[in-house]
Order: sequence, then C-alpha cells, then structure tokens
Amino acid sequence: MTATPLNVLVVHSSGRRNGSTSRALAGDLLAALRGALGAVKVIERDLADGMPFVDEAWIGANFTPPEERTAAQSATLGYSDALVEELKAADLIVIGAP
Repeated sequence: MTATPLNVLVVHSSGRRNGSTSRALAGDLLAALRGALGAVKVIERDLADGMPFVDEAWIGANFTPPEERTAAQSATLGYSDALVEELKAADLIVIGAP
C-alpha cells in the first residue's frame, strides 16, 4: 500500500533569490521531510514573483454572490481562489521569511 504524500505549501518571501538564508532553511526542512517521510508533495509560492493586490475590483467581485458574478468578476477572483485552495489542501505550511 502506498502512503499518501504529505501536502506541503512553501511560501518564500525573501526578495533575494541567491544567498537567501530563509530559502536555504526552507530547502533544508523539505529535504528533512523527504528523508523522514519519503512521500512529500510540494507546492511553492514565491512572493518575489509578484502577486496581484486586493483592489476595488477584487473586493467588488468578492462581495458579489457567486451566482451573480460576471465572467470578469469570476476571472478577478480566480487566482486568489486557487491560492486559497492550495492553503486548504496543505497538511503543512512552511513560510520562509527573512
């Protein structure tokens, strides 16, 4: 029987890609988890890649009932909805912060 992999969401928040201690520590933690558990599914999000801000369009779409949203409103919420689903699916969240 195959073990269910641990779902790990890693959020990197350092603006430094090279030489970042927090990125290195997050990597060390993932290596240790893989060594201990074997089956680890990792999703990585990097805040240095940029993320859309919550703006008036997002707020308006969020406060509109789902059945009343326009296609544009649904598209506006699409990215944040995907992020929320990743968060909900995570068994473990690793936040690499400087």
